Amino acid sequence: MKTMVKHFFLHPAIWVYLIVFTSIIIYLSFFYSHIFKSHWWLILITIVFAPFLEWFTHKYILHWKIGKFKKVDASILGEVKPGDSVVCENSRYKVLSIIDNQAHIGYGIAPMLPEFIRKGMYALHYGHHENPNNIKLIFAPITFSIGLFSVMFIGAYALTFRLDIAMLFTSSVIAYYLYYEWVHLGHHIAEYKPITSWSKKLKKAHLFHHYHNENLWWGITNSLGDYLMGTYKKQKETNQSETTMDINSF
Repeated sequence: MKTMVKHFFLHPAIWVYLIVFTSIIIYLSFFYSHIFKSHWWLILITIVFAPFLEWFTHKYILHWKIGKFKKVDASILGEVKPGDSVVCENSRYKVLSIIDNQAHIGYGIAPMLPEFIRKGMYALHYGHHENPNNIKLIFAPITFSIGLFSVMFIGAYALTFRLDIAMLFTSSVIAYYLYYEWVHLGHHIAEYKPITSWSKKLKKAHLFHHYHNENLWWGITNSLGDYLMGTYKKQKETNQSETTMDINSF
């Protein structure tokens, strides 16, 4: 538990989330204190829908395959020209151009994307699968999290045109997200031993996702989405994947 607490509270993003959450609660308490009694059920909406949003985000955003792009010394590729197919680091690339003896190779849509998106996807999730025990990569980039909170706030305000409801709903999202980061961290801290059978099963499923097959067991805080979407399987019923640590491979 000490290891968990240390890593959790040493991460600067956690303090940003806590400050934003606390600020919202204080503001609501001063100017819209009635909202806590009249719309407490907004918290339940977050809890009910979180497993499904978690499942969808993990599967379709965090594991979105964009392909790869890199620049290499053209001499290591031999006699090639733009358009040729080459194998580099066990992946097959297409030679896009050769400029000043530097070959630009890539596949997928990665060559068409700006570098900050390619690096962003690595920081968001590719790197986490490549090195699951790297503490820094366990936590999502703060830009992604703040973007998520902003979308939730704008969505709630667009539906209700009420600042108090949008703020209360956003605060519940932030609170659940803090819980998400805590649980996810626990999945990757070997010293952390879950107490309940439910949490033990959840941690085991997440480790299966990382070390057995990355196309199953998408849930982090809850496996309900996996059960309903058919992506919760017994390990012995599934095949070992060769790309658990390289989820951007086609």
